[in-house]
Amino acid sequence: MESKGFKKKITILRVTLDESKIKNLYGSPARIINDLFWHCINYNTIKKSLGDQIHFFDIGAGHGNYGLLLKKISTVNFGSYAGLDIYKDNLYPNEFNHFLDSSINSKKYFTKNTNFIISSSSLEHIKDDLNTITNITKYFILNKKKFIQIHLVPSKLCLWLYLWHGWRQYSKDNLSQIYSEIYKLDRNIDVIAIPLGGMNLFRATLFNVLIPNIISRLILRFKFLKFLKRLIGKNLNADNTNSVKKDIKKNNTSNNLFWALIIKSQDVSTGLRLKV
Repeated sequence: MESKGFKKKITILRVTLDESKIKNLYGSPARIINDLFWHCINYNTIKKSLGDQIHFFDIGAGHGNYGLLLKKISTVNFGSYAGLDIYKDNLYPNEFNHFLDSSINSKKYFTKNTNFIISSSSLEHIKDDLNTITNITKYFILNKKKFIQIHLVPSKLCLWLYLWHGWRQYSKDNLSQIYSEIYKLDRNIDVIAIPLGGMNLFRATLFNVLIPNIISRLILRFKFLKFLKRLIGKNLNADNTNSVKKDIKKNNTSNNLFWALIIKSQDVSTGLRLKV
């Protein structure tokens, strides 16, 4: 039996992302790197290893845009998408199921088909994130069902960028704590973390997101602000995109902006090109 202070060190792996897929991505640096990650998954490989169509369940689904994205990019491998959140956005697509509840209760809404749990910049907003993840994992273990979870979460570097954002950021120590709890449940569950982005994305977020947001709060009453945003918007997106490309080339495992936390059955593929 492991001691109370027992902790497993999480495995950190690098991913090879396809730069060519960036051309149609827009938004903040975080949005671009996270969307690029979802675009670079081989969903056919995951489907084959699951032995079924892919049935997504999105924790902190917001307005459900990832349902539309995942349906598009997973193509014939798509089975279904459902989202859970504490509110339902008016833009949430009618074609997908939506559940109003706290994330800790996610497993109550899983169907017999549910096999792919996702969250994108949502886990840090969940006060009881560890129990949420372990409850989900217990569900699949008890039901002897193949599964994969992928949670995209901000790194500790984001503390300086998202000062009032969520309950926490994630360090290797946080992630190792999650791994340790999963390991106690079942030693045959794979838990890995993949760093995404780096100092170029940090710079782009600082100057293109954080500082403009602070300025906008200070001078919101001035009408020229909207004009200014329109004027520089295209240039900002180009700078964000270029920052992603620079960080892809470096592909290091330190000073990353985000993590992809993957928890899965050992015989289920990540669908990613991974390397140590």
